[in-house]
Amino acid sequence: MDNEYGDTENIWFSSNNEYNGTKASNWPMVLKDNTLNWIDMYNSKSSTSIIIATEMILAHKLFNITNKTVIGIPNNIDKDLILSIVKRMNASEVFLYLDRYTILHTSGSICENVTLALEEQNIKFEFRVALTETNLENKLEEDLGKCKDKKIA
Repeated sequence: MDNEYGDTENIWFSSNNEYNGTKASNWPMVLKDNTLNWIDMYNSKSSTSIIIATEMILAHKLFNITNKTVIGIPNNIDKDLILSIVKRMNASEVFLYLDRYTILHTSGSICENVTLALEEQNIKFEFRVALTETNLENKLEEDLGKCKDKKIA
């Protein structure tokens, strides 16, 4: 959006209780490079680090900057669904990027459904806050530098 609406520049698409919001299902979005085969991605035996973003617009921004696989999740995602994806991708580490709106309004459900579920499975995760484009690019550069010896899906 060109102008902020309330406290966000990224208006919701799936909040039926909000102005122009609409009811939506609780499905994640996987953004991947066209050269990456879906079957290979989900059946990889090597351990990977993955990027998960709260909100779909943030997921697109992360993917466009990195060209790495990014999973965009709705804030009310079912913990079994996200665990299934993380396990199928054989992830040993998750970089969880949260946008400002999520932090202010729905951080409780993300904590319950994502972070606690990852902790229960002993999957390492690191929080990242994406407040601005510059902040986002700096954090990505730092994360990619940490993982240069590891595979990021």
